[in-house]
Amino acid sequence: MSKRHQKLGIKQTIQRHWMDRIVQMLLAGMSEKEIRNDLDDYLCTQKQSGGTGERGKETYGMAISLLASWFAPDRDLIQFRDTALNLARDTSSNNWLPLHWAIIAASYPFWFNVAKQTGRLFNLQDQITQSQVFNRLKEHFQVKPLELADPIF
Repeated sequence: MSKRHQKLGIKQTIQRHWMDRIVQMLLAGMSEKEIRNDLDDYLCTQKQSGGTGERGKETYGMAISLLASWFAPDRDLIQFRDTALNLARDTSSNNWLPLHWAIIAASYPFWFNVAKQTGRLFNLQDQITQSQVFNRLKEHFQVKPLELADPIF
């Protein structure tokens, strides 16, 4: 099982224009190393809130690891990412949000599960709380005891 299935938690806010920037760099043919260097220079000035100001490498480094789902996907996700890039090439950047969601959801199943549980709660009620989402996630990820159908001896 890939390490992506073991990652629990979301530590950083990711701005949509950061993801758009990566797709534009990929479409321009930039390498992973070039993209990482660009992100190092760019994100050290970008606040999570969308403003500008100095940030520490540790803080924006966590954002880069999530953004890497576009430019450095797990081997088994490369074809999926390439398909999304082909769609992006033929689509206005205003319509890339579903592609970003698909790429991040594939790379971080926890992200997908947060969205799924949030959506389920919104289907039941007009307002939800963070603790409701957290409780649903705890239920979802709870380890169930091993059940044996037949005795092993």
